[in-house]
Amino acid sequence: MYHINMSVWPYVLVTISLMFLISLYQAYTVTPYKELKRRARSGDELAKALYRVAGYGVSIRYLFLTLIGINTALLFAMLSTATPVWVNVIIMSIILWIGIAWLPSTHVTRLATLIAGKLAPIISKIAAWLHHHQTTPEIPFESGCSPDQRFL
Repeated sequence: MYHINMSVWPYVLVTISLMFLISLYQAYTVTPYKELKRRARSGDELAKALYRVAGYGVSIRYLFLTLIGINTALLFAMLSTATPVWVNVIIMSIILWIGIAWLPSTHVTRLATLIAGKLAPIISKIAAWLHHHQTTPEIPFESGCSPDQRFL
């Protein structure tokens, strides 16, 4: 049957890490890229750190959404072994509502922005690696012209 007397700390840690990832994602994506660039040029050190990470655009979004998805799946798997399905659905609904609906609609806290700034060098290296290994499919362009006539 279900093991209700299991330690609650793994669930709390995974939930906190999920909320932390969502806060970081929000800190890196809430300020427009041009605004970060303007602040970085004016000498704001925190904006410089966030600007380096935000420059990776889609790669940083994929990174955070992948980590958030993995964390959510891990929490769901952990809860499904410890609670009945109906309790699992209720708990996950509440956690996802907080993480997806309520948390992003709030303002980014100064603490989340400071932590994002401190983690920017590490996340920037990961995003650079992902950006370098990201493949884009080549789409053939058929204009009907010969190669010599394309630029005339």
